[in-house]
Amino acid sequence: MSMSAKPPTTSEGLLHRLSHSADTEAWELFVRVYAPAIHQHAISCGLENADALDVTQEVLLQVSQQIAAFEYDRSRGRFRDWLRRIAHRRCLDLLRVRRRIRARETPGLTDLEAPRLASEWDQTLMEEMTRVAMLKVAGQVEPKTWQAFEATWIHGKPAPEVAGEMGIPVAQVYLAKSRVLARIRRELLLLADDRPSPPTGS
Repeated sequence: MSMSAKPPTTSEGLLHRLSHSADTEAWELFVRVYAPAIHQHAISCGLENADALDVTQEVLLQVSQQIAAFEYDRSRGRFRDWLRRIAHRRCLDLLRVRRRIRARETPGLTDLEAPRLASEWDQTLMEEMTRVAMLKVAGQVEPKTWQAFEATWIHGKPAPEVAGEMGIPVAQVYLAKSRVLARIRRELLLLADDRPSPPTGS
């Protein structure tokens, strides 16, 4: 299985939905995707798990308080970068408290655009978006369709081998894989205002 390391831009539609606090479905979707990314970013910054969990909750709370005033304008930057800056500042605050160190004594962490942390953030977001999309699609298709997709795309088995194991025509295996990937693309587009690089695999 392979995927793009660069996540699609967060959906303008999702951001609009988030500005309406009564839309619990949008918030649940946002938390499923972004909470693991925030937590992993905190761990990458050097926080212990308990502190990373605290950062995650505090950042999500801050987003819920500020999202109504957030104006989505791609020319001024991406939402996920704004969110990462919030998370990063909170991580630095905790590091300074826990370690009693000044900002200049945290090499590589004071730069909010540090390539390593930015790359890890983007990679985690892509993985979480794909995970959420796949979980949803898995519950929408027939079990045999998902089985054929899982065997070929996730486990990398050749289609003829999967067809033999399942006792179905090889064309049906290819069709199942194609249909599931198409559904995953559609789910990813719900999280993106541009077209993400679709999942690819043998």
